[in-house]
Amino acid sequence: MTTKIDLLYLTNYLDNKKIKENEIKKKEIKFYKKRILQVTKDLLKGEMITEDINSSYNDYIRTLIDHFKFIDKKDMIQEEYKNLNYDISLNMDNSFNMMEMNEMMIKKVEVKEIKTMDDYILKRKKKKEKKMEIPKKKEYNIKDKKFKTKGWSKKKNKNKNLKQ
Repeated sequence: MTTKIDLLYLTNYLDNKKIKENEIKKKEIKFYKKRILQVTKDLLKGEMITEDINSSYNDYIRTLIDHFKFIDKKDMIQEEYKNLNYDISLNMDNSFNMMEMNEMMIKKVEVKEIKTMDDYILKRKKKKEKKMEIPKKKEYNIKDKKFKTKGWSKKKNKNKNLKQ
């Protein structure tokens, strides 16, 4: 059985988490921009980063290709119907009765109350209240400047050494 404190804690936690996720993503993208671009270039060249990253990259590419195909197909279909003339004034009866429509949509169900032995027996259970333990969140400083270009500068130096 949940208490009011539990519900209050969970609702505030979920709301704050959604708000923070949107803020963090923009900041993180800006922070890791150079590394993201470098890894993306490496993936486009066909290099293997990790299995998870390559799998996600392949899913991303498949989704983009499907999206582009859909847009192209949509544009071609719209082009076919571009010069189509049609009459908007259709002879339809515009009378609408909300109550009649509601009655048509809703299935009427008759409820019969069935009495069981549980209706006659009183049950009482005593529960011990447990002390609420709030989970503690670990904090890691991944915004350190050393992570901003981690791995990126090494790749850049290697490319210069290879050209010489």
